[in-house]
Formats: sequence, structure tokens, C-alpha cells
Amino acid sequence: MLVARTSQLYPNAVAATLVLKFFYVFSKWEWPSPVLLKPPEDSKLGLGFLVWDPRVNPSDRFHLMPIITPAYPQQNSTFNVSYSTRAIMVDEFKQGLEITEEIMDGKAPWSKLFEPPNFFGKYKSFPSLMST
Repeated sequence: MLVARTSQLYPNAVAATLVLKFFYVFSKWEWPSPVLLKPPEDSKLGLGFLVWDPRVNPSDRFHLMPIITPAYPQQNSTFNVSYSTRAIMVDEFKQGLEITEEIMDGKAPWSKLFEPPNFFGKYKSFPSLMST
């Protein structure tokens, strides 16, 4: 949905520009302002489904990174994002922007954007699941 929103904002952009704008837009997005692909449907259509609407549903006011599905009934696809996961995602958007700017300036190849992250060096704690 974030790529779709970027495409809506820049409908005539070529693919490379869309990648740059994707990272630019979402590294600077004013969370918790929702990302919407279209205006929400009226929650009073009489179908009995709750629509994401912080004006009507008090629990929706506490969502930290709302990315709203476009189909009725609109829901927040990221309702379980916490402060820490939002911070990680915003940092990744910023890093993506930095790398994409280097690429656009001719200072790095596109392959740099797809290099695997140093996950274990970056995070001190992480869950480990083992199954048998």
C-alpha cells in the first residue's frame, strides 16, 4: 500500500524516481497520520462492519503507524506496530533514502540497495525460535 500511495503521489515518475520518492515520502511521513489510498467509506453504510475511523472508534486513536486498506471495510493493516517497530521501520526508510540518493548521484550501483543487512550486528537482542 505504501508503494501504491507513492505511485498516486507521483503518477508520471519513472521506476527509479518512484524508488527514491518511496523512501523520501515515508522517511519523512508525519506518523501517526494515516496512509490512505482513497477517502474512507462512510462507516454508516448499514452493513455492520467497523471501519477504521479514529473519530468514531476510540481504539483507532492509539494506532502509531496506520496504513489503511482501501477496500470496505477499511482497516489498519499495521495495528500491531509498536513505538520500537515504528522507529526501526522509519530508520530503514531513512537508510533506503540515503542509499537511493547515492545511486541517483552515480556514487553507488543499484545492487547496494539489495545488500543483506547486518542484522546480528545491528540488534543486541532478538527472539530465536527452534522447532523439532
